Amino acid sequence: MTHPTNPETPAREAQQARRASLAVGLAPVVVLLALLAVVVGLIEPATGLLYFVAGVAWTVYEMYRYLQLVDEGSEAADTTAAAPAGVAGGAGPAGGL
Repeated sequence: MTHPTNPETPAREAQQARRASLAVGLAPVVVLLALLAVVVGLIEPATGLLYFVAGVAWTVYEMYRYLQLVDEGSEAADTTAAAPAGVAGGAGPAGGL
């Protein structure tokens, strides 16, 4: 998606997509390992809960930033796109009859 005023937006979007993908892929693994460590007795349950909360917070934060960047790009595309010729007020093919 090309941003009219910032040509770096596709690069930023790709970088943010990688960060969000990393969070979605890595956070469940970390939470699972923390749960396993709690079950085995290597860490306290409170510490395992903190790992869980941190993983969820990281994933939500990265997804929020990614969606915010995508929304900015779509808003910019909406403002630069012109309405097709002959379309006024959302009238259908019959001209609103």
